[in-house]
Amino acid sequence: MSLKKIPSGAEFRKRTAENQQKEKELKKSPEGKRGVLATGCNDWKNSFVLASQHDRSDDNTANVLIFSLRKGINTVQNAIQNQYDKKAKCWQALLTRVVSVVKFLSTRGLPFRGDDQQLESTTNGLFLECLELLSEFDQFISRHLTKYGNQGILSVD
Repeated sequence: MSLKKIPSGAEFRKRTAENQQKEKELKKSPEGKRGVLATGCNDWKNSFVLASQHDRSDDNTANVLIFSLRKGINTVQNAIQNQYDKKAKCWQALLTRVVSVVKFLSTRGLPFRGDDQQLESTTNGLFLECLELLSEFDQFISRHLTKYGNQGILSVD
């Protein structure tokens, strides 16, 4: 545990003067005007009037317009989010189809696995047979089975 050095009176006054000078510089806007945000609101009785004046000011209108225009621009973050949403939607669609096949087989008490787990095999089991049947009519599953089928265990990348 370290103890902080307590400044002497002269050091304290010097630091206080420096901080006050910095505060004065920060309170001034770039044009040299002093606004409500820079100085604070000392007239609370008229604060609603001051806020409405601010809302109608040219600076505020320009900044709100710039903000709204920038919000719609295709940024990197928007592109990444769109890519993520598209990928998540594809995986959700696949999962919906697979769950439907699982529900179909399980409600009827049918076995899922066969003697092997290779696509287009005659002994691969009812689960893969159902997926192959769906792939004949559903391009999405067909593309997925072509891309990821028969790659082995846990190779979905």
